[in-house]
Amino acid sequence: VLARSLGVKQLIVVINKMDAINWDQPRFEEIREEVLRFASRPPVGFAADAVAVIPAASYTGGNLAAPEEDGAAGWYTGWR
Repeated sequence: VLARSLGVKQLIVVINKMDAINWDQPRFEEIREEVLRFASRPPVGFAADAVAVIPAASYTGGNLAAPEEDGAAGWYTGWR
């Protein structure tokens, strides 16, 4: 709500700890849908196409600055 009131039009959500679940795509999709459902309903109110949901593993840096090195997240091709 605060972000929208400050004029933020896009939102980036990082799903961390993907390495802990072996970069499980179905689990990521489940979390992604829940995040989009929350972010697009009032009072938050972001358009679903304005919310980027990105899988990552911050401890190893996986999929943050560069794609995951071992290809475990090869199924993720970007947020659009």
